[in-house]
Amino acid sequence: DQTFHMGDYYRSGPGAIVLYIGFILTWIGICHFWAKRFPQWFFRIITPIWSGKVTVFYCFHWLLIGWGLILVGFRGCSITMTIILTVIVAIAADSLTRLCLFLYGLVYPNGL
Repeated sequence: DQTFHMGDYYRSGPGAIVLYIGFILTWIGICHFWAKRFPQWFFRIITPIWSGKVTVFYCFHWLLIGWGLILVGFRGCSITMTIILTVIVAIAADSLTRLCLFLYGLVYPNGL
């Protein structure tokens, strides 16, 4: 019974809770896999900037997403193109954050 398991807008049913838990556990496993496979310098460079200046990154990220919606429309891309654009937007938001911090003379958390 889909109505029972998925619930409605205001609350999730037991099937949705199991789905959420499964997604979270899978996501934690993927993050653990990435952390073991990526070189340590990657996390030492990206993590301090994104966590230390999260508001700046967040603003640039959502500005780019908003402009992207204007350019391509809602659900205007295939799943492959959406994944590619997600990576491009993350890199662009990171670059704009670094540029903003450089222009305003703020020190990067790790000196980069």
